[in-house]
Amino acid sequence: MTIGQRIAQLRKQNNLSQEALGAELGVSRQAISKWESDAALPEIEKLIALSKRFSVTVGYLLGVEEEVQQAEPSEESAEAKSDKPTEAEVLERYLNQLPKQKPMSKRNKILVAVAAVLLVVFVLSCLYGLRRGLGQTRNDISNLNNSVSHLEGQLNGLSHEISNQVEEAMQQEYGLLAHWELNLTDVDYQAGLGTVELRAVVRNPVEDASKLRFYAQKTDGTIAEEVERQWDEANQRYTATVQVPLTETNAIYYMTTPDGTICVAKNYEHAVTNLQEYTLPNVEMYMTNASDNHKFRLHVDMHVIIPYVMEEEQGEVEEPEVKMWLATDSQRLSPLPVRAEEYGTNPYIYSAGVEGPNSGLADYEDETLHVEYEITFSNGYIVSGRMNETLSMSSSGFWQEDVQ
Repeated sequence: MTIGQRIAQLRKQNNLSQEALGAELGVSRQAISKWESDAALPEIEKLIALSKRFSVTVGYLLGVEEEVQQAEPSEESAEAKSDKPTEAEVLERYLNQLPKQKPMSKRNKILVAVAAVLLVVFVLSCLYGLRRGLGQTRNDISNLNNSVSHLEGQLNGLSHEISNQVEEAMQQEYGLLAHWELNLTDVDYQAGLGTVELRAVVRNPVEDASKLRFYAQKTDGTIAEEVERQWDEANQRYTATVQVPLTETNAIYYMTTPDGTICVAKNYEHAVTNLQEYTLPNVEMYMTNASDNHKFRLHVDMHVIIPYVMEEEQGEVEEPEVKMWLATDSQRLSPLPVRAEEYGTNPYIYSAGVEGPNSGLADYEDETLHVEYEITFSNGYIVSGRMNETLSMSSSGFWQEDVQ
């Protein structure tokens, strides 16, 4: 009988199911089934547990002893004791029951070697892929850093905007002024001045209105004092005006009360802080040129964008008069013929161009050439200046240089 057959026989003799025996031994029913079918061999500790459960010796289970010793043994003779297997024999029988490993054939050794080589190749490939992945990851991290920097810039701008809103809300709730309005009330294009008016309601009662003051600090640091003022004592309302140059790009407006000074507008918080952008026309110019050994050609496009304030001040917008010249650093040369394009009213579009023999500009070969312009509006306001792009002469004509 095999070990499995002996276990099955003892289990049945004791009226135990495979599940019940497994529960007693702490194993599954499937384990008992594998033992009984000789598909698996019980561990040493399980053999000992089986021998105790069925009151048999481990030697019997292993087939070393053929008779079941279920009753307590009587006195044995020395000869009987000598027939009893030793622990070493029992262990040897158990080991012999274990499945034997067949020696590896030459073919299997080759397959193992090939598998080892393939494993090494696979690992190296993984390492190479990991290295490339790390390089891509570095690029991704760099892109992420750029995105984070961009996001930080947006958050800083948003933070500044929120801070301004909070500051304005705090001023409205707890500041010196209960309410204020800042408006551009008049534009004098002939004088180049804009009149900015402040209307404010002072929160606390004012006994001495002479201590109220409205002024603007210009970009160059100088102060534009109020030119007109009015005080409504019944409503605690203060009205005053200042005149600021239309070329002002970053004015700061203040009001002083007996309780302190408040900054009304700064850093482009209001349209009047940048009167130049708000009131003055914008001129955009584009230049192309070409030349060969005998002739030069120059073409200029100009867009004149009139702001809403000027349109409103003029009433009916009229086409401005545009003049252009080719000039050196020190003098204007011949005027360029200018033609108005019929592309719309605002912006107004003009083009100018000239061509001629290179010999006509030979005297200015060592000088830098510019395109100057002068624009006269129907209200008498004149804008003049130079293009940022410049030209230099050569023996074969002139060419465009970098924007200054």
